[in-house]
Amino acid sequence: LIVLDNARDAEQVRPLIPGSPTCVVLVTSRDRLNGLLATDGARSLALGPLTTTEAHRLLTTRIGQARVAAEPQAARALIDGCGHFPLALAVTAARAAGDPHLPLAELAAELHQAETRLDALDTGDLHTSLRGVLDTSHRALPPPAARLLNLLGLLPGPSITTPAITALTGHTPHHTRTLLRTLETAHLIRQPVPGRYELHDLVRLHAKEHAHTDLPETDRHTALRSLVAHFVHTAAAANRLLNPHEVPSSLAERPTDARPFALRPADEDEALEWFTRERTWLTVVLRLAVDLGLHREAWRLCWDCHPYFRRRGQVEDFVGLGRTGLDSAAELDDPDAPTLTAMADRGLASALLLAGRTGEEPLGHLARALAVFEETGDLVNQAHTHQVLLLSAIITGDGAGLEHAERSLELYRRVGNTMWEAGALNNLGWFLARLGRHEEARDNCRAALEASHALGYKVGEAASLDSLGYIATLANLHAEAVEYYRQALRVHRSLKDAFEEANTLSGLAEAHHALGEPEHARRAWQQALDLYRTQHRTAQVHETEEKLRTPT
Repeated sequence: LIVLDNARDAEQVRPLIPGSPTCVVLVTSRDRLNGLLATDGARSLALGPLTTTEAHRLLTTRIGQARVAAEPQAARALIDGCGHFPLALAVTAARAAGDPHLPLAELAAELHQAETRLDALDTGDLHTSLRGVLDTSHRALPPPAARLLNLLGLLPGPSITTPAITALTGHTPHHTRTLLRTLETAHLIRQPVPGRYELHDLVRLHAKEHAHTDLPETDRHTALRSLVAHFVHTAAAANRLLNPHEVPSSLAERPTDARPFALRPADEDEALEWFTRERTWLTVVLRLAVDLGLHREAWRLCWDCHPYFRRRGQVEDFVGLGRTGLDSAAELDDPDAPTLTAMADRGLASALLLAGRTGEEPLGHLARALAVFEETGDLVNQAHTHQVLLLSAIITGDGAGLEHAERSLELYRRVGNTMWEAGALNNLGWFLARLGRHEEARDNCRAALEASHALGYKVGEAASLDSLGYIATLANLHAEAVEYYRQALRVHRSLKDAFEEANTLSGLAEAHHALGEPEHARRAWQQALDLYRTQHRTAQVHETEEKLRTPT
């Protein structure tokens, strides 16, 4: 048996391979050594980080069972801090073995602080220090691949897509994929799923160190700005597919904005898939934009993410986006800053109301927004703001809701937007039903349904069907209500609108309950409860739990 440890490449290995069939050669390397696989009959065995059990066994072997048993939580934290890397664990175990009185918790604390983590794994020996081993791998990379690794080290998020990395590097997609293959061959990045790449935490820390020492600040900032632009422009394109009737986010676009490498989803399904897939990265990029002082981009990203987060029913995320959007607008010093701030005020108020937070805070945001839009003569945004004031009135029982419903309808008609008019007609009908004016309510909601259907406005169709179910329930037409709610439910589900799906399920349950169909009612309430819990809508959770506890 011949062991060749830490081989640089295939050329370094080939001269050492014996020709005898009685010899076995074991080669370890960070490189995949594809040349040996292709021409020399080698077989590859990829080794990842140790499992928790394997790491625990290694640590126990090095420092003894008694010491691990004395500090079990610290031992687990130490394993996590080493990223399950055998070398990192061996270095840490050597430090612990060399000082029997050193608490494992103290070592673990060093490994959980980014500033000291690599230092804690430094033995002072080039061949056994983690930093030294990674330095060797880094030096072996071609300069463009090393630059990419450094840039990836700057990113705080999880696995990232090839298109986003392309934006980060400024290269063509083909060149970017070539560089990624180089890093993957060197085992410095991996694909947890096809098309997404990630760095091990310790490799990321090492790459970040090199980014700050090897790359000029302007290069780092340019790359990060390009990454932000990629997400901003892709989110804008996706939101236009989800909400073609909304005010376009291009309102906040700088005239000199360069078009970055961005995706263009083909349809609504692709847009929803992109938002869902990149949900975590959207919040990461939003923080990054704020840290870089890109407040206009942060505002735009918040604006374009709002509808998706609302549709998914993630109300706390929705509120967080609203606050960030408003904070970003407050940092702007441009002619349109008052308008963007007012729009952010309205967006935050809407989020607060949908999260069940009524009172002075949302009303204050709405009052400020409406004052700006009235001063500037912005009829569209005045109408939108009256719609949110109507939402507040619906939630709180404020009788002024009718005034806001009628005013928004009048304004939409003045600007000539039939889609917005359909939505306002439906909301007016819903409020009239609450006031007991069922015939007027039904007429308005039917007109809204017809208009939405003619326009292909699915969101409006679902809302109108739900309202007609509500009106039928109030009029004791419960079988009719069930049919309307079922139709609304089908449309909500086709739109993947979990927020409104939960509300419609609750209405459907009430209609089944009134018809004396307890099993159908319980099934709908349970489905609504599952969604409310996922969406962290506490008030609705408690209300629905109480209904399920009540004997039918």
